[in-house]
Amino acid sequence: MPRLFLTALCVLVSGMTALPLGAATLVEYETVSTAGSIASFNTAPGVSDLTLGRGSGLVPQPSTSPDVYRSLFGSVLGTKAAAVAAENYYTFGFGSATTPVLLETLSLTFGRNAFGPQAFGLDLVLNGVLFEDVIPQNQLTVIGLTTESSASVDFSTLTGVNAAIATTPASSAEFRLIAWGGTNANAEMWVPESAGGGSDIVLTGTAIPEPAVAVLAGLGGAVLLGRRVRTA
Repeated sequence: MPRLFLTALCVLVSGMTALPLGAATLVEYETVSTAGSIASFNTAPGVSDLTLGRGSGLVPQPSTSPDVYRSLFGSVLGTKAAAVAAENYYTFGFGSATTPVLLETLSLTFGRNAFGPQAFGLDLVLNGVLFEDVIPQNQLTVIGLTTESSASVDFSTLTGVNAAIATTPASSAEFRLIAWGGTNANAEMWVPESAGGGSDIVLTGTAIPEPAVAVLAGLGGAVLLGRRVRTA
């Protein structure tokens, strides 16, 4: 078989995965002040983003800053379970991926006003299965009354039940930033522009080549190697 043909075959097969192999940005959001939802401005090929949006328990609030996605939390619910039931959360992630991916890292920024919320949680619905507190609640704290904070997670470092996240091929992933414990109905939460003007929410992952594609690519490479040995 001509070497040129085999080379072309390897290039074609290796290019059949929708995402580049190796860690890449899956979805990336930059917030604006809007009553609607916000699409990912940088979405990987083959990935269908979920817009950054509000659960039904959050009420859109205008912001004096054009880069803050603000909501009236308006709840004194004291538990995470009650907040989830009331849909007091932001959602983001991706709804489908033509090539399954392994989730790598997530970083986000968030804030609150003087009335709360007092606590935040981050859950993940991965391929329809719920994983709770993928960033521990004690790492989702806002220091001060009206300040903003940031948090990140490397999924490969998670333990217990959540350790499965890093090794589960993901075809869909919906994150929920949940808030509870406001002191009165004027409590607000928001996702602001990150420090330094970078992206406000960034999710990265690694594409998994389909087995058949990987086998074909391996066979093509083996044939080329064999021909090199025989012609050396």
